[in-house]
Amino acid sequence: MNEKEEMARAEEKFRSLAADDEIKPSICKNCGTPLNYSGLGEYKCPDCGRKEYDSYGIVRIYLEQHPGANILQVEKNTGIPRQKISRMISEDRFSVSGRGISTDK
Repeated sequence: MNEKEEMARAEEKFRSLAADDEIKPSICKNCGTPLNYSGLGEYKCPDCGRKEYDSYGIVRIYLEQHPGANILQVEKNTGIPRQKISRMISEDRFSVSGRGISTDK
């Protein structure tokens, strides 16, 4: 593969990642204050203490409460599309075993 083809492939990959990138909460829905990132997909309001979650945080919390859930159960109960969940799995954010998806890696 020549340099031009490599550049085109890298640009295509970047575009697909950018187009599918999840939206992260930035403003508190309760009081309108900018949120602070707390880690693991959680954002917290410094004024009122309300917590908001990005897609990863929503899936992570669901799996902590429902260990071993499968991808269809996670999609149905969180509203996060299975394509996004599959991408999180491929990025090693979660692991899959015969017992379902888990937060353990």
